[in-house]
Amino acid sequence: MSFPHPARAGNAAPGTQHSAWIALVLTGLIIGTAFIAIYVGIQRSPAPLHLPLAVVGEPLATATQKRLGDAVTVTEVTSLSEGTHMVQNGDAVAAVALTAPTTLQFDYAGAKGLSESGAARALVHGVADHAGLTLQEKDLVPLAQYDSRGLSAFYVVFGVTLSSFVLAQGLTGAADKIRLRHRLYAMGGFAVLIGVVGATIAGPILGALTARGRCSRQLSRCSPRRSRSRPRRSAPGWELRGSP
Repeated sequence: MSFPHPARAGNAAPGTQHSAWIALVLTGLIIGTAFIAIYVGIQRSPAPLHLPLAVVGEPLATATQKRLGDAVTVTEVTSLSEGTHMVQNGDAVAAVALTAPTTLQFDYAGAKGLSESGAARALVHGVADHAGLTLQEKDLVPLAQYDSRGLSAFYVVFGVTLSSFVLAQGLTGAADKIRLRHRLYAMGGFAVLIGVVGATIAGPILGALTARGRCSRQLSRCSPRRSRSRPRRSAPGWELRGSP
């Protein structure tokens, strides 16, 4: 007993369209190459630019701006409490003040992230070392206890994006079985569900993203107050001790 060869059968399988898989492979290569090059490249040699610092006193503000240049944007304040208020409101990464002839106080917001707060710390450490000053640090706005690297928000967004992409691909592949209306319903419902799931896991369950705030009851108290501070530009003036 003989069977017909598949190629001779009446309903022969269509041949492979090489342009289809080649386009998919090239698209994947382009996206992967761009992603790796961009995200690895920006971490290769990062340099701070216009980090907002609140500096107490006109002499120290002028000297700090002159010393650090475009790496920071210095805002002169009249007191350390005014500077710490800016840090707590998110208007500055750190507040700097001379609390003694040989002591430089550095109050910063660790919750700004390791990139910003770490850059500010490195810059101010350099200023203190150059001037022969002792640096005292205080983290006014620390990261959440279970988010020691400040990356939880990134991974939550990445997880939501990845799952949404998988859903979109699956719905597109099943377009001949699911009506457009039902696909839109599925995407809308999924958007709500994944948002609730992500917030619940990262917040109440793992405690990595908390929503605590001092102004949760009275929103009007959260608005930043008007300050007499003003940005400083590089200008000649009083130099830190030890600078040329």
